[in-house]
Amino acid sequence: MFFRKSMLKVKILIFRIACRLLGYQYRTATTKEEVEKVYRLRDLVYREFSYEEGKTKDEFDEYSDYVFIEKNNEVVGAVRIIKNSFLGLPIEKFFNVKLNEGEYLRNVCEVSRLTIKSQYRGGLRLVGIGILIGILEYLKNSNTKVVYFTSHSKIINSYRKLGIPIMKLAHKKDTDQNILNKLNHRSYFSRHEVQPYVIKVNDIKI
Repeated sequence: MFFRKSMLKVKILIFRIACRLLGYQYRTATTKEEVEKVYRLRDLVYREFSYEEGKTKDEFDEYSDYVFIEKNNEVVGAVRIIKNSFLGLPIEKFFNVKLNEGEYLRNVCEVSRLTIKSQYRGGLRLVGIGILIGILEYLKNSNTKVVYFTSHSKIINSYRKLGIPIMKLAHKKDTDQNILNKLNHRSYFSRHEVQPYVIKVNDIKI
């Protein structure tokens, strides 16, 4: 475990240096203008998957922070980090999961709405890795203990190769409401086999 954590720290350091040398900067949005830039990128990317412009926001955005990466003052990738609220978390809408109540009521979040501008996908994947580094630093500076998210196996495997300790979240057969919610977001759920996952922040060392 110690060796795996140490290797992750080294890999993150290498990617940090590469991002800076190539002109990428990642940070958490702190102004309304930066958040609006994230929304505009989300609209742009989601139109590729048949979402209507202006229809990519939902009730969880009000309770979210945003990590983004930019190059030449242009936002080229972003993700939202949803803080726990009376709404719960989106993962509960799409999967029949039972979250640990002790952890759930306190310091948890959900990562979602990863968006990367088309010309920055693939290759060295520096934008995706940069966003990941931004997420890890956000978590390090917050009091978050548990992170939930949904994804497909290709992305999960790439993060595991970096040394991120990702665990698949156990869940029961979808309820009728889960199925309906997925149908309302079929552009996402029909493209890949999406599953729920969890990360314990204390298992990450950066």
